[in-house]
Amino acid sequence: MTVKDIVGIVANGEMGKKFPESVNKCTRIIAADGGFNHCIDKGITPHVLVGDLDSVRKEAFSKKGLEVHRYDRDKDFTDLEGALKVARISEVSRVIIYGGLGGRIDHTLYNIYLLLKHPGKLILETKNEVVFSVSPEQNNIRLSERKWQKLSLIALYDPIEGVKVVGTRQKGEIQTLCRDNSPYTLDCLTDDVLVKVKRGTVIGVFHNDQNPSIEYPKKESFQHDFGIKVTFPHHFRVLHHLAKFPMKTVMKTDDVRVFALHNQSMTFDSTPGQTISLIPLFGPAREIVTEGLRWTGKEFTKDFISLSNVSTEKKVTISVKGYLACIINTTLIDLEMLPKEKK
Repeated sequence: MTVKDIVGIVANGEMGKKFPESVNKCTRIIAADGGFNHCIDKGITPHVLVGDLDSVRKEAFSKKGLEVHRYDRDKDFTDLEGALKVARISEVSRVIIYGGLGGRIDHTLYNIYLLLKHPGKLILETKNEVVFSVSPEQNNIRLSERKWQKLSLIALYDPIEGVKVVGTRQKGEIQTLCRDNSPYTLDCLTDDVLVKVKRGTVIGVFHNDQNPSIEYPKKESFQHDFGIKVTFPHHFRVLHHLAKFPMKTVMKTDDVRVFALHNQSMTFDSTPGQTISLIPLFGPAREIVTEGLRWTGKEFTKDFISLSNVSTEKKVTISVKGYLACIINTTLIDLEMLPKEKK
């Protein structure tokens, strides 16, 4: 691999009818577990297969010339993170993730947080958007493969200071970008848009979404499509709305409940083996105390997130200082991940 190489990673999230054109520029394709199935379905031949292989079709094991890195299920990193290790992201010019959005809500958010760890290097791409991150040290993001009409900037974690954008209709510097004025959307004038920041790491989204903001109820449940047909700026608005009304407003789908906690404690019913993810919002979540979960931690940050935790009891209690998104999968029961004495 060289510094000029572009690596494509295919994850197990949603995919459109075909890969974006940028896949043709990738010098190496890595399939992250079930992403292998996307490759085969769409006529892409991966060079490497990475993961615990619980979602992979049997034909992967007879594929000649396929380099395979197999991990145990009980690991402290995702299949996508395993693929990033194999990609050697520090040694290449860019890593493009396909199938990293849509699918499970907690996986989508976790993948967005991965961008904060690799500003300027890692991007998530679908047919509807390109999501990336920019820091003071890494700000050279140019995407000339496709023409985009909009650029949305989002302060997902820390407040961002001194944001300057070249190549958009709007001029001047954004002094401070925070959760309350995110997403900040600009009109692109060229396909050579440059984003710079003085402090913090900002999430950027190129898209063509013309839809206005959606109003959500304040004290009741509502539904939202976290699939790839809806761009991430809308998903962020949902997270921001839940954080404004912690415990009072719940986002529901057929298989997931999502709510926020803010400086509070909550006890709720669960089923042993139920998958529960805890993701910090707008900064670190501290002084965490949990009961009824297999794994815990005193602090969750952008670098340490409780993804796919498992309930061990019929009641789960979570207490936190700060903002915390709780994502409860109501249909995914993973008995294999329970401690032996609980099975």
